[in-house]
Amino acid sequence: MSNYTAAQIPAELEGTFVEFAWRAADWEAQAPVGEAFDAIAAAAASVQATDTQVGQLLTSVCQRAAAMYADPRTAMDHPCGDWSLWRQRIIASRGSPWQLLADTAMLITSPLDIELGLRSGYWQRARLEEGFDDWRNA
Repeated sequence: MSNYTAAQIPAELEGTFVEFAWRAADWEAQAPVGEAFDAIAAAAASVQATDTQVGQLLTSVCQRAAAMYADPRTAMDHPCGDWSLWRQRIIASRGSPWQLLADTAMLITSPLDIELGLRSGYWQRARLEEGFDDWRNA
């Protein structure tokens, strides 16, 4: 079992493309397993992203997904603007939609964003064994 800690977005970056990209990764981390879910649409609604921002993120993410998961036997097996289809393909290939979204967010994160206090979301394994209530005592 793992726990997810959402990205920490400083006030100076609220409403920016960087916040939108990280929120998409955060939403994907919370996505219900085995169900259709569109983390990009959820993030767009939560941060009130513009149509331009949504289009830019979809293009970036879908191009990366196509490079990693497209079937080379077909010319265009999934349209670039449909994240839900790519999400299904990534999961079927045992990939991580969250990882692809987080990697894309990291690519657009600048050193200044990090200096301002942006911290990426991350996964941490939970200790389930009885008697190990503190990971430092393992």
